[in-house]
Amino acid sequence: MPISVKPGGCEEYAHIPCNKPATTLIGWPDRGEGPYRMCDACAWHNIKNRNAKDLGPSEIPIGVRTYG
Repeated sequence: MPISVKPGGCEEYAHIPCNKPATTLIGWPDRGEGPYRMCDACAWHNIKNRNAKDLGPSEIPIGVRTYG
């Protein structure tokens, strides 16, 4: 069954989307990956542990992404 991220929700995805309210756009420009909407906690984790870059505030929802 596909799993959807709520509009404006955090798109961090391990086994299920986080879906907390997103505050920041995160990406990996050197890999051409992103932007992904993330909450503060998921953004911090990806910047600290996965070498992601903060691409600015997530003020406008990007839409609904479906996984699976």
